[in-house]
Amino acid sequence: MSSSNEVDSAVGEGPARSLKGKNNTEQSALEQRAAELRRLVEEPSGKEKAAQELATIERQLADGREATAKQAAAARMVGIRRAFGSVTSSIDADEQRVGEKIEEVSGAITRLNDRYSQAVQLRAEAAALADRFSLPKPTLPDVAPPARRELAITLALLPNTLLATAWGSQPTEECEHKMRTRRTYAEAVATPGAEIIERAGLKPFPELTERQREIIAAREREKEQERRAFASLPKIPSDGSIPLGSL
Repeated sequence: MSSSNEVDSAVGEGPARSLKGKNNTEQSALEQRAAELRRLVEEPSGKEKAAQELATIERQLADGREATAKQAAAARMVGIRRAFGSVTSSIDADEQRVGEKIEEVSGAITRLNDRYSQAVQLRAEAAALADRFSLPKPTLPDVAPPARRELAITLALLPNTLLATAWGSQPTEECEHKMRTRRTYAEAVATPGAEIIERAGLKPFPELTERQREIIAAREREKEQERRAFASLPKIPSDGSIPLGSL
């Protein structure tokens, strides 16, 4: 069984299909009423009352989505614990297999080096005998050393290396005022957990502090002053001419 199959078996089909029934019925009814109220809000008569009821229902819908997502997250956490146990229990076996392969490769490299050393020694022996006794040197082909063979290049370029760490960063995003941050949970992309978070939405940004509200108000005042200053400038006619009174 592959590791992906082990994880799938441990996790199961996920919590999404089991979250049906009464809660979904209530949510559907609220969604329908909310749609009706949104239409009423656009009409002059009864607009205020409809808006108040719509706001209440919108909060109920948001609470319902949050509760449903939290149930799904809790169920997914159970699956994650099971999958994590299955994966981690396989790591020791994987390590043992890698160790065995390393020993096998190490032994093969030792044999290769020994063979090359024997060839070098035989060549040296032949050269010594030929020189000492004035014998013709035997024709012995050149033998490439192990480190210069194609195999050495292949070993150096192996695509797989042992990971130092698999823990990534936790991406964040800024609010429209560039004052607050919140996690986007992008590190969990393409997982069932990410789908649950997407349905529920991200956490709200932290509440603005008093100092932050003062800064935002000051910015708005500056923008208003700029708008007024711009509005007081003389208007240039569409033909591009400049009014004499503005000179």
